[in-house]
Amino acid sequence: MIDAVSEFERALIRARTKAALAAKKSKGQRVGGVPYGYRLADDGTRVVRDANEQNTIRRLERLRRTRSLRELASYCDEHGIRARHSAWSAVTLSRLFRREAARTRG
Repeated sequence: MIDAVSEFERALIRARTKAALAAKKSKGQRVGGVPYGYRLADDGTRVVRDANEQNTIRRLERLRRTRSLRELASYCDEHGIRARHSAWSAVTLSRLFRREAARTRG
């Protein structure tokens, strides 16, 4: 019985969250995070390129040609190349490269 109530509560939370995000989006407000390499524009809704982070991405792409993702993450730690709030990991680097590849294809 307790499991059923918990499941119902989770469903309610999901529905409220979905409705709140849809309401924000319909008002033209930003929903979601800002990916690395970009920043929020002064208007608070548009995303624009961040020159420093774009340069870091290009540097990481060049370094990736000769290193595995784990080696590249270690290299970043050793040389003080930081993500926004933490150290790079192989997973975050992989996601970054996939996202950038998709942006250049699209």
